[in-house]
Amino acid sequence: MSQIFSLFRLRLRCLFPIFALLSLLFLDCSSSGAAPDNKENVNTAAGSVPVTKPITPKKLERYHYWGNYRLERNGDSYQLDTTVNQYRYGINEIRPGILSLNRGARHEEDADRFPPNLIALEFYDTLTHQLKKRVDLGKMSPYKPEQYKNLKIGGGLDYEYMEIYGPDTNCQWPSLPKPNNFISTNQRMPSVFGYNFIGFALAHLADYKVVGWENSLGIFDASGALKAMVKIDKEPSSCAVSKQGKFLCYATYAPRNSTSEPWEDCTNRLIIYDLQRKSIVFSREFPNHPVGILPYVFDPELYQPSSDFGFAVYYEKYKTLFYLDEDNRAVHEYSITNEEYSQVCKQKSVKSILNNKKTSSKI
Repeated sequence: MSQIFSLFRLRLRCLFPIFALLSLLFLDCSSSGAAPDNKENVNTAAGSVPVTKPITPKKLERYHYWGNYRLERNGDSYQLDTTVNQYRYGINEIRPGILSLNRGARHEEDADRFPPNLIALEFYDTLTHQLKKRVDLGKMSPYKPEQYKNLKIGGGLDYEYMEIYGPDTNCQWPSLPKPNNFISTNQRMPSVFGYNFIGFALAHLADYKVVGWENSLGIFDASGALKAMVKIDKEPSSCAVSKQGKFLCYATYAPRNSTSEPWEDCTNRLIIYDLQRKSIVFSREFPNHPVGILPYVFDPELYQPSSDFGFAVYYEKYKTLFYLDEDNRAVHEYSITNEEYSQVCKQKSVKSILNNKKTSSKI
């Protein structure tokens, strides 16, 4: 086991079944263009050199250029690793025109002084490739040094010498001491389409014992504006915002055959949160069965749901499918076989099974 783990890491072992299915249904589109090489300090928002003509997007070019960054293709993603002064930056293209910036120490021996953390999102004009907005995630974080004593920003947990507690198999926490220091970190969360989700986490420590955990989910639209900051009790495995922007929908994942760590849920859950009323309006638990968020009709150019929106709960021989009816504030529930589910995937519409018996839950 590696010595250092990210506080708010994405547990890919739980996401593989869900996103493997999604990858069969949908294919993302990329765009790229031409711009100068990387010369400017990545810590500044200035210095994007104008491009004289709009660039026609091409999917599999070797490089994508945004402002003064040149990101190289790595599989299906575009990335750049660069150093400036004492820092090392990892820059990733979330989708065309939107980049995430991770910052850490340039030299390993300085890791304690400059702990790794996600520090910013940058939003670019997809025609000119000029920077439109830079979101400083440190300023957006709800966990600030003036609020928490001995707060360390960024870094990870060391499993070699830290005692990390969580709920037991009955979801009960042991009796633990009060915290006397804290660690905050930012992480980009998995999303199906549309908005950009940033997880802000706060670990509570009593010396070297992890005795508590807090999570907040920042929801940013395609222009970089903060739509909402929502406190959540556990880390989501996937999340999305509904078409009209009224509801946050997310799923959680419980590890199998082990006790939870403090950021993990005790069971698999499907949750719908009303962003206007600021409250959970639907919650359902599914012990031992993973939950996935699925866009049945998908517009890769806009990265927005264009029609149906739902969730699927995966069983061995059948599935329970949930469809969010945003206009009527209802959740429709369907029990379908794998064969029927294949038809839903093929037609990319939940309407193909509307003749099935269904129930509705008002939200």
